Amino acid sequence: MIAAESTFRAAERRAADKISAIVGGPKYIEDDGSHKATEQTVMYGSDADVLKQAEELPWGSPVSETTAPGDIGGHLKNYLYDGFAVDGAGATLKGLGPWWGSAVRPRRPGATSAMPPWAPVTTC
Repeated sequence: MIAAESTFRAAERRAADKISAIVGGPKYIEDDGSHKATEQTVMYGSDADVLKQAEELPWGSPVSETTAPGDIGGHLKNYLYDGFAVDGAGATLKGLGPWWGSAVRPRRPGATSAMPPWAPVTTC
């Protein structure tokens, strides 16, 4: 992964250098970790050796599995409760909350809450 990332960034630097040369812009060079730019150079992408030594990578750090492969109950909890109930149905209800909240609670005179989401549709 690191070699592919480094090769891809090198290709991007070469392309950016060609475009930048046409418009008189800066030259793109490998980032050595200092992240310093001048009027003549811009650091972009890192060498594979620099990335191999880095503790934190631009796309994140390696993580380990939190649920053991044989822990069926843990996987079901992750899928059904965390995934479906909390992130799926729970997030949907939270997103639809303004619709239901506006419908079941009548607006008090002088209330500062926003108008119901469907109000612009019904005033057409």
